[in-house]
Amino acid sequence: MAASPASPATVSAIEKLLKDRSATSLVNFTLGPLQVTAALLADVGKAVAAGKIKVVIDPTISHDAIYNAKSNQLQLKRNVAAPGLLERALIVHEATHAINDMRKLGRTPNIDDEAAAYIAQALYLYRNHPVKTERMKDRGNPAADRLYAAAYAAAVAIIGKKNAAAIAVEVSKVRAALKLVPQYKKTIGMSAIYSGI
Repeated sequence: MAASPASPATVSAIEKLLKDRSATSLVNFTLGPLQVTAALLADVGKAVAAGKIKVVIDPTISHDAIYNAKSNQLQLKRNVAAPGLLERALIVHEATHAINDMRKLGRTPNIDDEAAAYIAQALYLYRNHPVKTERMKDRGNPAADRLYAAAYAAAVAIIGKKNAAAIAVEVSKVRAALKLVPQYKKTIGMSAIYSGI
């Protein structure tokens, strides 16, 4: 089955989510050349609204959502006119990749790109989850669960305005956890290429 355009309700929901600076207010950090902020997420929302980033539905993709830099597409498995908290956090994760593409970062190490996306996802969840100590969990995949735990710890360090050295330690744990997740083992040492939308 070929990809098809997302429903207008799904596109609207994603645009609204990314432009909601209250919900994304804690997403504000840098990781080397990667910068992720509520304002930059809002810029992605504007690009979605303008059609510069297309939202498409492709039930054959390997994950629930993927940002494809070659085609400037946010690909989802299904329409989500009213996305739940975890779906919204995943969209923030993928929008982090779109930020890097919009900023034309060129060759970007996958390990840093994914670490930034998981940290942004954790920051969004922390800000919007009713129980602040609750984090994403994957009971069926211990490696992914360790990654979620590491991203949450990095998010808490950023929120707590820890010193740069303390945050760097937590980010290094995210990078280490990424290397152990089976879906990333083949690609984590490679680079994404972001040439702009």
